[in-house]
Amino acid sequence: PRKHDEDKKGQPNGDGRRVGRSPVEIAIRGEGGKDIACVSGGYSVNVAKMRALLSETAWLDDSVILSRLTFLAWEAHVLAGGEMLKTRAEGWYVPNKVPRYIVIGIVDIWSKAKYNRPLKSWAVKNPAEDLERVEAILVPIMDSQHWVLGVIRPTANTITVHNSYPRMVNRMYFALLQNMLSIMYGNDFDARRWKRVEGESGIQPNTNDCGLFTVKNGESVMKGVDVHSWISRGFHETRKDTADAIWEARN
Repeated sequence: PRKHDEDKKGQPNGDGRRVGRSPVEIAIRGEGGKDIACVSGGYSVNVAKMRALLSETAWLDDSVILSRLTFLAWEAHVLAGGEMLKTRAEGWYVPNKVPRYIVIGIVDIWSKAKYNRPLKSWAVKNPAEDLERVEAILVPIMDSQHWVLGVIRPTANTITVHNSYPRMVNRMYFALLQNMLSIMYGNDFDARRWKRVEGESGIQPNTNDCGLFTVKNGESVMKGVDVHSWISRGFHETRKDTADAIWEARN
């Protein structure tokens, strides 16, 4: 019986809640004497950030959001028959052909200097004709203390904002995404071709789960599931699920 109970730890019981702790909960508490940090989706997620993810009141760090969404983009690429190749110089993984999904992180909407230069560098490596074959470009955006998800769909010529706080005006996020497009397409960019869309999102009931909604909205885009489907699972359990997924995907 004791062995059976040990095997059940960290697994969902009949009503969907876990019995005991998940592997990542055990790992980040330092059992075994190590301060665990993992790399998932090319982003390093340290112990403090994983602990914040498992907390019910802490905000999600940008590395947590980007690691989860980037890994999902990689996974979709591989499931579609592609490969992820590791570069020698940077140790970064790159797709062997144009992927279905691309994730670009904008950590601070108010600091163009932080994203314009790397975005221009990225645009040089990813010509406009390749972007036309991408299903969606996902852009997690940090606005002071709030996360939203921008989604650019080149094949549909749409710019979408998924915001879990409905009272906010999305005008500045649309402007940011349009500015990104002007960098990506250069002189070929024509704003009149692009339609702005208010994307669906669940509504956060607090001030600290916007990052979680950003992750789940991104998952819904890449997996084709309803943006509200995960909410019945509960925020705390969903945080645990996300932590486990990042841990299991470490590379």
